[in-house]
Amino acid sequence: MNSRHALVNDYVHIFGGFYNPLGISRLDGCQFTKLSIELIFSYSSDHAALTVDEGSKALICFVWRLMKNEWSIAGVLSEAMHHTSALLLDRSIIIFPGEAYGYEFPIQNMTLDSNDTVISTDIISKHGQASDHPIIFLSSIDYCSL
Repeated sequence: MNSRHALVNDYVHIFGGFYNPLGISRLDGCQFTKLSIELIFSYSSDHAALTVDEGSKALICFVWRLMKNEWSIAGVLSEAMHHTSALLLDRSIIIFPGEAYGYEFPIQNMTLDSNDTVISTDIISKHGQASDHPIIFLSSIDYCSL
C-alpha cells in the first residue's frame, strides 16, 4: 500500500510503502523477494519511482538514484511538491504535481544528460487543481481519422 514500482533489469522492483517504508522488494516469478539493501529515507507515501537508462536504473523520488546497489543524489526540483506522477520522455522527466506548498502546482521538467544525471530543472507550467497522483500517459493524434 502506497509503494511505488519501477522496472530495473527486467524485474519489477517495489520501493517503500505504508508497511515497509525503507524496504525494496523484487518480483521473482510469482513471489516477492525482500532485498537486503534499503532506501535511505522512509517512503511510506508521497514518493515516486521511475525506470531510466534503458531499464538498468531507477530514480526514487527524483532526488536519489539507485545504481549497482549504491545511492547517489540525482537532482533537486525547482519547487517542492508531493503526490506526483512522472513521465520519462526522451532525455526529460516531466513531473506533474498532485499537491504543492501553495495554490499553484508547478509542472517541472528535469533534463538528463547521457549518463542520466540531472543537468537542469525548470518549471514549464503551473496548474491550480490539487489531485492525488495524477494519471498521465502518452498518446498521439491519428490525423487520418479526423
